[in-house]
Amino acid sequence: MKKTVLLNEVLDAMEIGGMDIKWYFDTQKEKLLLVTDECLEDDLDMEEVENNNDRFILLPSEYEIHEHKIMVAFSNQQPIEIKEILIDVLYSKGAFRKFKDKVFDIDIRDEWFAYKREQLTVIANEWANTNNLTIVTKEEK
Repeated sequence: MKKTVLLNEVLDAMEIGGMDIKWYFDTQKEKLLLVTDECLEDDLDMEEVENNNDRFILLPSEYEIHEHKIMVAFSNQQPIEIKEILIDVLYSKGAFRKFKDKVFDIDIRDEWFAYKREQLTVIANEWANTNNLTIVTKEEK
């Protein structure tokens, strides 16, 4: 029987992950596990987590998520005048901060967050399928 993981938990973890933060899905406890350089939940040994791929499944990293690519795809769907502004900032220094500032300034924040969540859902589903997991919503669990 496939193990289940909550979609919103996976999406939230993917959004706050980064270079110093890794998230694993513990197939034994069927819950997410936060790992940072300084902290490991549940009194587990770091070596045990990193070397036991059957029990601990690493969630997609920032490199697999590739937020810049998601930003470009979102920008390309916008009307030409907005697209040009967003693409401009995406290829400048401080692109991530500038992009998010522009999205707020132009007042397309809700559209951006919905689009990003949609794209992360696709990545989460691919990750689950690859790892023989079932992603469910809170209502389904």
